Amino acid sequence: MPLFNKPAFIVLSDGSLEIKRVNCSQGITVSDSINSVTFGPEVYNPHAPAKAPCFYDLLYPDDYIEAKGRIIVRLAGVVIKDIIYNKNKVPVMPVGITLSFPKDQFPSSFEVDRELTVTMTGWEDIKAAVEAGPQLLKDGEICIDMKYEGWKTKNSIITQAARLDYLDMRGPKIAIGIDISGNLSVLTVNGRIRESVGATHVDMAEILKSRGMIYAMGFDPGGSSTLVVDDKILNISPYNPEYEKNVYSLPPEPRAVSNSLIISEPIS
Repeated sequence: MPLFNKPAFIVLSDGSLEIKRVNCSQGITVSDSINSVTFGPEVYNPHAPAKAPCFYDLLYPDDYIEAKGRIIVRLAGVVIKDIIYNKNKVPVMPVGITLSFPKDQFPSSFEVDRELTVTMTGWEDIKAAVEAGPQLLKDGEICIDMKYEGWKTKNSIITQAARLDYLDMRGPKIAIGIDISGNLSVLTVNGRIRESVGATHVDMAEILKSRGMIYAMGFDPGGSSTLVVDDKILNISPYNPEYEKNVYSLPPEPRAVSNSLIISEPIS
């Protein structure tokens, strides 16, 4: 589930592509094989919990969630990681969604390490999505708004080791764009090397706009920005796994990463 208001690269059920900001503000439904609970938009990030179950994402501005007379459930992804009883206030943890139940409405089947099924209201047509950001273009115009997307909140900064890359720093960047015909383009810019100081988010937006993109968004910037086509690395990363042996002469090599976005031609 999205935890802020950041953009996602979306594949819809019909195979078409979208880039748009996503959040949980329309509500969610959380269930296991026994119980199902629907949280509407009226119980999203309330400052004072209602008599009904409510839920919180990381756009909630306070440091604590009111918990008197309630049972608090913390999720990481879709897995229950913590269930908290008998507390007046519970600190916000910058990990995942938090659910809050009146004691008499807590689903008895919910327990730690249980994986739940979570459905976001209004996003039923999404087949797959990758959240990143920031959004660079919307309707053909630059739309960068780091505050609106939640990048500058305390919870977002805590979860981003490369937070300067995400906000204001010039450096290596990677982004995608979609043109008016629905075609996807990928842009990568070198940085932190002698030949290139890199790009800002605005630079990336301007380049993609000049090439006919209507919608665009950034992905994880910095040293993990690597573009590979047909097994060939096309950009230069300012990293080498053995750079400490000789920081002056070893060539730049891609940094090891845990996630990648793979795009392939359909197999006929």
